[in-house]
Amino acid sequence: MAERHMLRITAFLLAAAALGIFPAGCLGPRTLMETRQFLLAPTPGEAPALADSGNTLGIRPLAAALPYDLRMAVLAEDGTLGYLPHDKWAERPETALTRSLSDMLRATARYADVGDAAEMVRPSLILTGELRALRLNRSVSPAVAEMAVRLELRASREPKAVWTGTLVETEPLEEDSGMGFARATNRAAGRLVARAAAEMAKATPDAPAPPAE
Repeated sequence: MAERHMLRITAFLLAAAALGIFPAGCLGPRTLMETRQFLLAPTPGEAPALADSGNTLGIRPLAAALPYDLRMAVLAEDGTLGYLPHDKWAERPETALTRSLSDMLRATARYADVGDAAEMVRPSLILTGELRALRLNRSVSPAVAEMAVRLELRASREPKAVWTGTLVETEPLEEDSGMGFARATNRAAGRLVARAAAEMAKATPDAPAPPAE
């Protein structure tokens, strides 16, 4: 009898599940949190005004270290790397940084032309780089947004580097959240891009004068 009773209960539950008629409180609706997306838009810094060197600059899209993609990375107190569960970047961070860096280098007026290296015909200089860190660092107190980028500027016809640098910026969070991380990152990225553009522009030599006819 007990076995037959259990079979009836099981049959009823299966039928109720199929029809969605569970009594209130038996199985409540699942609460699904919507993923929030944030733009990496570096706060504009001030570009140094320099004389045109006569060089053209081709920029290759920045690469990114494996852990850093659309997910918002978090360095925990125990040193483990994880991700915010409901927040992410709206576009790949290295793409946004490449665009911002290009705009800032163009604003220095140090180059006759600045553009995508793949779309230029033999630019004088080539810029390459890698996003090596972009994370919410909770291993320090207060938590900070942390960013590190390695850049290398080379003459296209010579193997010697004109300038290389690994730039690091941190910014305290006003609130420990995805929004707080995004805002702090934009401030840190703005300073990093401005520093990079200023250092590269100042290190860029004038282009050789064309031979006299």
